[in-house]
Amino acid sequence: VHQRLALYAEPFAWSGKRKDEVLVMRSMIWSRLPGLYFRTLLAAFVHENRDWFNMKFVFGSDDASGFLPYGEIAAFRCAVLVPNDLTMASFVEAFAMGLPIFLPHNEWLYRLQKSVP
Repeated sequence: VHQRLALYAEPFAWSGKRKDEVLVMRSMIWSRLPGLYFRTLLAAFVHENRDWFNMKFVFGSDDASGFLPYGEIAAFRCAVLVPNDLTMASFVEAFAMGLPIFLPHNEWLYRLQKSVP
C-alpha cells in the first residue's frame, strides 16, 4: 500500500493571508441538486448575519479555469471540503500545505455517498 504524501504541495505552506475568505474546495456535489441547495442556504446565512459574520465563501469550482494554484489555496483562512469521493487527492494536498480543513462527520459523508452519486 502506497500512502499519498503530496510532497509537491508542501512548498506552498498555509499563510492564511486571505483572512476573511473561506475556500469551499471543488467537489461534484456543488453541481448536484443538494449542493445547489446548500449554496443557497449558505448565501442566505451570510446575508442574514452580515453585521457580525464577515466571512466570504469562495467556491473553487467557480474559478474560470476550474483549478486554483496551490499558492492561492494556501492563502485562504481555511477550507471546507465535502468530498464526493473519499479518496480525493485534494484533502491530502490541503493537509500537506497545513491548510485548516473542515470536513463533514463520517456519518454525513456516508449518507452523501449514498444519496449524491
